[in-house]
Amino acid sequence: MTNNVGYASGVSVIRNRLTIVEPEAGTLWLAGDTVEIRWVAKDIELTDVRLGLFKDRELVQMIPAELKGTHSITWQVPEDVEWGDDYHVRLEGGGGRHVDESLVFRIEGPIFGWERHVISSLWGGPDGARFVDTNDDGLLDIVSAYESSGQVMLYQNPGLDAIREEWPGVEVGNVPRGEDAFGIDLDDNGIIDVVSSHEGDTLGLYVHWAPENPDDYLDSTAWQTELFEQSQGRAWMYAIAMDVNEDGHMDIVAGSKDDFYNNRNADGEMGWFESPPDNKRDLSAWQYHLIDRPGWTMNMIPYDVDLDGDLDIVMSDRDADEEHQGVRWVENPGKNWEREWKTHFLGDTAGTWPMFMAIGDLDGDSVDEFIAPESSTNEVIIVRRDEADDQVGLTTSFVTFEPTARTGSFKGIQVADIDMDGRLDLFLTFANAGNGLIAAGWLRNVAGEDGIEWEWNDVSGREGVKMDQAFFYDFDHDGDLDVITTDEGDLGIIWFENPLIE
Repeated sequence: MTNNVGYASGVSVIRNRLTIVEPEAGTLWLAGDTVEIRWVAKDIELTDVRLGLFKDRELVQMIPAELKGTHSITWQVPEDVEWGDDYHVRLEGGGGRHVDESLVFRIEGPIFGWERHVISSLWGGPDGARFVDTNDDGLLDIVSAYESSGQVMLYQNPGLDAIREEWPGVEVGNVPRGEDAFGIDLDDNGIIDVVSSHEGDTLGLYVHWAPENPDDYLDSTAWQTELFEQSQGRAWMYAIAMDVNEDGHMDIVAGSKDDFYNNRNADGEMGWFESPPDNKRDLSAWQYHLIDRPGWTMNMIPYDVDLDGDLDIVMSDRDADEEHQGVRWVENPGKNWEREWKTHFLGDTAGTWPMFMAIGDLDGDSVDEFIAPESSTNEVIIVRRDEADDQVGLTTSFVTFEPTARTGSFKGIQVADIDMDGRLDLFLTFANAGNGLIAAGWLRNVAGEDGIEWEWNDVSGREGVKMDQAFFYDFDHDGDLDVITTDEGDLGIIWFENPLIE
């Protein structure tokens, strides 16, 4: 006798002799994909085996296969299956006497994002990409530090005809555990050099001096690498160029983290390296000034928060103590550069876990908002000023959104008018993706009755593992903004082509 789901009923069931080992708990199956189901039979020979797919304890369908004498099958998941959680596979043999059910897993369908192009497929964990024009051709080139391989790379934009191909590049240096790199003419000779930040066993800020002969620019042997000796011993995560003391010479502001991996640096630091007026190649002449003690600097943005005419530093600080963890701004003391830089939380963000943040006018009132991704909750933090000149009245909101499918954990957020409707949208990147999770998407800014509503759009599809902060640029010169990011998994340095304008 069989029950209404095709399984034997009225039979004494013997368990623990039949065990499904795949799919495992939390597995993601994709509709249309071919999957494997495996099991182990202990001291029994299975006959008349039945296999079924269930959701919420209800049979979805029997899985047709020739099972006698086997311990695994491959099966194509139907393309029209309902997306959702609470799926499991049930296996029965021996006339219903031996039964097992898999742990719960999930089924989703395919996701179609933007077309992806590879700037560099070089292996080694590219950890972010920053723009700079190295050859004055009006096209933006990029620099990137590789965390795993140690390479510090510069890639030159090949121009429109070859923009969808891999770009020509040069290894400007090789220093382990790179976290960040940016281009700057550090010695004022008219040629772009590269500054890179390093953690781990390296713990230093490095300059990669470019060759003076432009013909040698893509010759790796012509570049020279030199350490800022005064930077040694801190796990530097991010650096920017900023004329802190307004003397007309560009300084470097850098942020580090608590180096808990090897306990060489008990406290994180943010500080600025003051550029000497002359002989900038003498790195010993760059005086270091302490600004702040963050826990883990994600990024820093120069911005006049208090509207006093000088640039403060807005930052996201994760994994810090209660006085620092959250979205903060560090107040520039003004002309007396040696005075204390006071730290302030932006809105109700103390204790949050912000990642790469951004600034932009989301609601079109000519007053910028401060936007950060909260990695512990996958919410978007938006801090608004109540008035344009109000530095005290800050309103904090935590925005949730509904992606097409599950994402990784938040890594970065960026602001731009992606759909060219006059309103700024949000571009999101995620870490801990892979296994079918989404690594990048964007939220469309839609004017609703009660304010802004956010509408999810797919970008990466299901490829990518750990995407870094994104930046916008019209790579293909078609009038809309494309997006560049890096993936520390297998994709490398990539750009996504905005499909808005064909």
